[in-house]
Amino acid sequence: MNAKPTAVGLDWSRHKVGDPRPCRICRRPALMRDANGIPCHKVCAETANERPATPTRPHLQLIEGGRTA
Repeated sequence: MNAKPTAVGLDWSRHKVGDPRPCRICRRPALMRDANGIPCHKVCAETANERPATPTRPHLQLIEGGRTA
């Protein structure tokens, strides 16, 4: 049986909230700010963390410990 790896949830309990601005990944309005203060949905950041960034998708930066790598 092939077990699918489980996603790791990011801890955003100390992240800030601001006015709605386009998410750095999906471009829909986001209230949350990532560790660098850039608007991003938590689910978008977790999805980006599961797959590596490529030159054609630089907005999918890997995130480790709530910070972009």
